[in-house]
Amino acid sequence: MKDLLKYLIPLQPMIKKAMGEWQHGDKGYCITHNESYLYDYETNSCCCNKENILIPLTIDPVNPKRGLWGMLEGAKVLKVYANGSVNLRVLVEGEFEKYYEADTPTEAILKALCHQWEVEVK
Repeated sequence: MKDLLKYLIPLQPMIKKAMGEWQHGDKGYCITHNESYLYDYETNSCCCNKENILIPLTIDPVNPKRGLWGMLEGAKVLKVYANGSVNLRVLVEGEFEKYYEADTPTEAILKALCHQWEVEVK
């Protein structure tokens, strides 16, 4: 999780806009306590009630636009190789023009979203 936070934190404004309000069962991450939790209507967040990171599913089967894959514009092809490497190709103007290499599909999609939304990751 910590390796993905470098993407998830700067993408939060766009992720929250795409996902809308927190929903029961959404995954959150508390930076203060360094732990993940599932959102429910009663507790509203982790115990410290500070701003928390909303973590979308990589692919949301119920509401695709709330998942990272659904937030990515254009046609896309994701390949996972036997050695574990991942290559994401995104179709731009009719041709596969963008390539994103990563260790996991989630990281590849987050890299593509950073490019799409012009977010710099440090």
